Amino acid sequence: MTRVSVGFVHQLCDKHLNKERIEVLRIPNKIKAGKYKSKPIEKFTLNKGHELSLMNKVGFLKRHYEELTAECIRRGFNPTDYSDAFEGIPEYLMNDYTPTEYDRQIVRERITERLKTMKNLKYNREPITVEEAIDKLNE
Repeated sequence: MTRVSVGFVHQLCDKHLNKERIEVLRIPNKIKAGKYKSKPIEKFTLNKGHELSLMNKVGFLKRHYEELTAECIRRGFNPTDYSDAFEGIPEYLMNDYTPTEYDRQIVRERITERLKTMKNLKYNREPITVEEAIDKLNE
């Protein structure tokens, strides 16, 4: 699974923020390694096809990675720069993307499911409850 929260980085708990920042790099790295044998899927989806639905939206992923990195720094983390993962991607895959409200909602629902199974949650390095994390996610 590759986490991509499609536009609400400020609302993610610290663990999701840091993990997503690394996982979003999977898509450009797999493109460069020639691991995708299927064509991109146009409609955003979760589960099977999730990465394929973002494969031709690497411009969005790059911008999203930059937003995630900026939020990590704002919260006092010292992230390593992996932005070179976006170099050498074919131009026709460097499209932007504007998530729909439906896209955001299905991602929020998925993150909420995951939060309910997590322990020791933090936001801005401060402990929070699962309920607080879910409330933050839905702000």
